[in-house]
Amino acid sequence: MLRGNRGTGSKRVSMALAVALLASSALAGPFAPAAMAQDTPATQNEFQIAAQPLGDALVEFGRQSGLEVTADPALIAGKRSAAVSGRLAPGAALSRLLAGTGLTFRFISATGVTLERAPQASGDGAIRLGPVRVEGADGSGNAVYAADLITENSPSYTSKAITIGSKVPRSLRETPATVTVLTRERIEDAGLFELKDILAETPGITVTSYNSQQSQIQSRGFSLQDIRIDGLPISNDAFTFFDLAQYDHIEVLRGVDGLYGSNGQPSGAVNLSRKRALSTPKYALALSAGSWNNYRAEADITGPLNESGTLRARAVAVYHNRDFFYDTANREIVSLYGRLEWDATPDTVIALGGAYETHREDGYGQSGLMRYQTGEDLNLPRSTSFAADFSHWDHDTAEIFASIEHVLGDDWKISANGAYRTYERDISAAYVFGGLIPDTNEGALLASMSSDLGKDDTYSFAANISGGFELFGQSHDMVFGGEYRHRKTSSNSFLMPGSPPPVDIFDFDPGAWDAFEIQRDEVDGLRKGRREDVALYGSVRLNPTDQLHLVVGGRYTDVEDGTFDYDPTGTDNSFVLTRLFTSKGDAFTPNAALIWDFTDQLSLYGTYAKLRQFPNGVTVQGNPLSPTNGRNLEIGVKGAFRDGRLNASIAAYQIDRTDVPVYAGFTVGSQSAYNVVGKQRSRGVEMDVSGELVPNVQISAGYTYNKNDDLDADQQYSTATPKHMLRLWASYTPIEKWQLAGGINWQSSHFVRGTVSVYNRNTTPPEVIRTESFDYTQPAYAVVNARVAYAFTPNISLSANLNNLFDKTYYATVGSSSGSNWYGEPRNVLVKLRVGF
Repeated sequence: MLRGNRGTGSKRVSMALAVALLASSALAGPFAPAAMAQDTPATQNEFQIAAQPLGDALVEFGRQSGLEVTADPALIAGKRSAAVSGRLAPGAALSRLLAGTGLTFRFISATGVTLERAPQASGDGAIRLGPVRVEGADGSGNAVYAADLITENSPSYTSKAITIGSKVPRSLRETPATVTVLTRERIEDAGLFELKDILAETPGITVTSYNSQQSQIQSRGFSLQDIRIDGLPISNDAFTFFDLAQYDHIEVLRGVDGLYGSNGQPSGAVNLSRKRALSTPKYALALSAGSWNNYRAEADITGPLNESGTLRARAVAVYHNRDFFYDTANREIVSLYGRLEWDATPDTVIALGGAYETHREDGYGQSGLMRYQTGEDLNLPRSTSFAADFSHWDHDTAEIFASIEHVLGDDWKISANGAYRTYERDISAAYVFGGLIPDTNEGALLASMSSDLGKDDTYSFAANISGGFELFGQSHDMVFGGEYRHRKTSSNSFLMPGSPPPVDIFDFDPGAWDAFEIQRDEVDGLRKGRREDVALYGSVRLNPTDQLHLVVGGRYTDVEDGTFDYDPTGTDNSFVLTRLFTSKGDAFTPNAALIWDFTDQLSLYGTYAKLRQFPNGVTVQGNPLSPTNGRNLEIGVKGAFRDGRLNASIAAYQIDRTDVPVYAGFTVGSQSAYNVVGKQRSRGVEMDVSGELVPNVQISAGYTYNKNDDLDADQQYSTATPKHMLRLWASYTPIEKWQLAGGINWQSSHFVRGTVSVYNRNTTPPEVIRTESFDYTQPAYAVVNARVAYAFTPNISLSANLNNLFDKTYYATVGSSSGSNWYGEPRNVLVKLRVGF
């Protein structure tokens, strides 16, 4: 059990633990000797070379490096270079440039270089491509393939390469989908620490709150449930992701990730990329303080463990304690992350690591705020909360992971990674429910109290092989792989004794419900779940010309999902099965894309992907639900400018889904019954721009338009999705030590409609007298944020983030008359002191 007697003891233990964790800066000692023993780096140049035909890239490399490059024209014909950016040694820059070409190089004089085919074994002074250690701006010391995926130590708001949508590193321009990258710099500048908060500032993403812990992510009018860490699918039911201090960057794909989507959803996917262990020593300590007693300390240490740098480590520790703008709530988090990386051979990199996080929240808000039964706003203070004194949500999450990357030679690579994650929760909450009668202000009551002890175990594994081949004088590439995920869940629930009392929301006493606190003497319900996903996928990227690229692929998925509800029999703690939800099926979903590079900077693309999802439940006739089918069509233009330092895109899409189950409101036997009549369509336009707009100005911005319809009912099916959304953030460095930044999150109006029950509060339990219809519109609103930072030295900086600058009052989540309405944060400030060396 996570929590025993309530009190201050757990806080004292957590505080002591946090102090010990942050003292881990003493780990710097083992890194120091290795750092001192390293040779002085070779002369470095500033390189900015875009991905382009290899011959053109070599000419540009020669100009920027001062070296003379010679090669047989047949070797470079039809090949494209990787992008190179940053201050690098010439050899390191050329290694990156040639990544994926099957070529290597060797020096023939002090200023002369010749290209050759990469041999199976290095020799004769040649530098073999593979997991060659590259000491550059990122200091990663990792494989050439991974170097462009690291965004830390860079001021950029864009990334050189991503893996979402392709499983292998490709530039944003080469990826035929709408993708936003949230780099480490973008996350730091926002001053945000939770995934849901940074996603709320991402173009095209809508985040709505179920309660103070759980949220729903939506994209293009559909729920986004495909969340991955380093490409591995994980469970996001409880939205229990680790603190963002553990991640280098976040990749957000909107639309269908047809090849690698794990659940058939048309909304998109999110991939969190963990921080890597670097071969260049780095130590950072950040201390933050902000509104509502928001205090945080963070330590991040990485570096080599041996003189050669082939063994590297990283440790991240966080302690965060904060209150909220609403009454009684407090959250305390201790988060740990550790990683080891080992270059086992010149061609093999092995990584092993783990993470652990404890999360304690008092004043857990279950139900949000209600409205009048007509849908009108009660205009309650933003500090209002209906959490009981004993309400809490505690959870512990632990994870171990491992990966291996091995270059087979001649541009082929095999990768495998696996993870085990376990999550335990302890929840007690009071649920206030009911819209108020306008004339009497009556109607709200304590609908229920609930308590839950739950556990969630997830095992994930993935492997793939990727590489290139020559055909008809052109270079092409392919990737084939598979994924496996097994998830088990269990939950013990406890119910409130007695009948629910009425609630006076205008004179609320959080201690008045202590007599109804659940004692957990007997389990009132048991739920178990099991899900298994097996998938195989493949993709071939053909390049008929240097400007035309055809991507064809598909994914085979086999899913088995079951949820089982049990009720106690009343004797010997035994249970009987009362309801079950099951789904099982397999499908092959093809996809294709065509990309045309019609200029050196612009590409036109079109994509098609088929959708298939396996819902659980039965039809009203008692038959298993048929799969939900659909398709995604998208066409767009992408551009890479300023030598890849600025990326932009515009896309139009249409998503169609058929055989969508609609809950019928009753059960057949032990399973929920559905009518399979739904037809849904989502259409829209999305624009995205990120990176260096002009020197000293970084931008991350996007506009989205969405129109979604239930074609059977002739109405909008996702009313929480605004038709128009604008997300804009930009930073400006006017002089060397100062940074000014700011942004705006604007969205058009959206609405909710439905029915609400009217209760007779004089009966026990309260009886439903009638139901009333409500219709409420949240007007359009804009939230403006700002930031200023000053660097005292290259290693010490002070910053201040001012959020909701004009103190806009709005509902971040609009629920119903009965509840689930959540205010957005009022104006607040966060000040951070950062020391790094």
